[in-house]
Amino acid sequence: MGSTINSAFAETPMHLFWADDMVQHVSQDKNAYATGTSYMRWPNADEAGFYENYTKCSTFITLVMMKSYGWTNSTFTNWMASTSPSSDKYFDAINSENGFLKIDTIDEIIPGDIIAIKYPTGSTVTGHTMIVRSVATPRIAKSPIVPNTYQYEIQVIDSSQTGHGPTDTRMKPDGSFDPGAGIGVLRLYVNSSAALVGYAWSTYSTSTFYDTSSRPIALGRLNKL
Repeated sequence: MGSTINSAFAETPMHLFWADDMVQHVSQDKNAYATGTSYMRWPNADEAGFYENYTKCSTFITLVMMKSYGWTNSTFTNWMASTSPSSDKYFDAINSENGFLKIDTIDEIIPGDIIAIKYPTGSTVTGHTMIVRSVATPRIAKSPIVPNTYQYEIQVIDSSQTGHGPTDTRMKPDGSFDPGAGIGVLRLYVNSSAALVGYAWSTYSTSTFYDTSSRPIALGRLNKL
């Protein structure tokens, strides 16, 4: 099943191209995690202007899609009943296959897919949303170790308050992280059927494991084109 789905999206999706373009070029003084109205800026065709990111995780996804496909606020209002869908709305859209093809197993994931995590009711945010930048690769299980699971790591692009592990592009010399958009590595846990059962924010042994019963995860491939 994985190879059939994968073959339909052999080329790099435009939203991955523009997301990667932003994180590869934005300077840290123009890269921040949003506490107000989100925005993103790219240089124009004549290379005038500069790269700038001021987003949260979900607004990063939305604004990159607007840049990539010429979508407007109306596109998202008609699609997810919001001009700026939160992470839980992306989760619900993927789960119901509203504009997305739902991905069921780790081997089906390809660059450009969207990962949406839904946090419990009462959390300070509704969840977290990321763009997949690589295929998932198996890793030797390390702490936190969960019985009857297999661990994978996958490169992601997101806008967050902290980075994903030691190779994250937002890491500072002192080991802390700059907030904003960047590239990092998420750790995924699967069962013997290759279905997702949880995740950890990074490959650090101190990273907390969350199972899908407490924080459900939706994997989706954009097909609203």
